[in-house]
This record gives sequence, structure tokens and C-alpha cells, in this order.
Amino acid sequence: MKILSERASATLGSSWKEYLTIRNIGPGRAKLQICRYEVLAEWYAREDDEGNEIPLPGVYNGKKVVGVEDGYLVGGKLEASDSHWFEVNDTSMGDAVRWIKSEKFKVDQTIEVVLRKCL
Repeated sequence: MKILSERASATLGSSWKEYLTIRNIGPGRAKLQICRYEVLAEWYAREDDEGNEIPLPGVYNGKKVVGVEDGYLVGGKLEASDSHWFEVNDTSMGDAVRWIKSEKFKVDQTIEVVLRKCL
């Protein structure tokens, strides 16, 4: 799985990042998916006895930490949304680009090059 792009998402009470990913699913076929990192634990800014901020752990419960989103450590594997995906092949490249745009991800030449390489 390769990350093509990311975007910020939010509701009235929460915010997080979503990632546009692509993975090959067969000869001449790939799947575009919108994913998020899994929530690992609640997190709030912490200080040591001298008032210095304690850095984020690199690993939590055996999973790599990638950051903090809305008060939670996130990391581990990217989790796909079942409802946000698009299967692309050689003949549906234009539809794939339109789908990416409709999902509010920026489309540039890099994304189009990677799409072609994954097929």
C-alpha cells in the first residue's frame, strides 16, 4: 500500500487525517482507498519534573506511533474505510482521477504517474 495524498477531516467534535492510498490487486488493476491510522491510546501533553514536554513514544503496544490526532496517539497500520474505494484499471484512469477529485484530494502529475505505475 502506498500513500498518494493526505487531507484533514473533521466533524463538529473531532478532527483527523485521512490518506489516499493505492495498492495493486492484480495484473492491470489497483485499488484506491481512503484510510486512517488506528487509534492507539488517549494522549495529552505531558511534562517531566523540570517542565520539559515529554516527546511522543516511537512505539506504543508494539505499534509504530505516527502522531497525535484530537487527543489520541495514532499509528500502527492504515485502516481502510469500506465505503471509500475505487478500483482502477487501464481503461478507467479518467474515472479514477474524477473520483479522487470528488473525494476532495488534490490531483497532480505525481498521482497520475503513480497510478499508471501501479497498473
